[in-house]
Amino acid sequence: MAPKIAIKSVFIANGNWERFKAENPNLPLYVVEEVERMLHCRDLENGFLTYKCPECGASKTILLACKSRICTRCGKTYTDQWADQLVSSLYAVSHRHMVFTIPEELREVLGADHGLLKVVMDAVSLTLKQLVKPRSGVFPA
Repeated sequence: MAPKIAIKSVFIANGNWERFKAENPNLPLYVVEEVERMLHCRDLENGFLTYKCPECGASKTILLACKSRICTRCGKTYTDQWADQLVSSLYAVSHRHMVFTIPEELREVLGADHGLLKVVMDAVSLTLKQLVKPRSGVFPA
């Protein structure tokens, strides 16, 4: 089994990140800030908390996280929180997910006249509502 390679180590190895920044001086500031935060995630110099047991005296030090969206450790937490927030804002109803594709032969015609695209999508919507409604009653008439 191949060893796991951390994204952070790829940025750091051989000065990859520093070299990339030097070769791309017009990187947006937010990109540089997010990468720098990720590279210093859980570094001692960025702060820590120490907990000490009053009973036995054992202590545990917790290094502070960067909370960067691109960090493989912190970004997961950020993404999970965002997803939970999104789910809590949705209606608690059953739903169907369907994908309609346009045949290649029609794409040029529909691309030239976007009004026709609306006609096709309205027809698809009506058809799908008729197909699904008798089974579940999910879609209104």
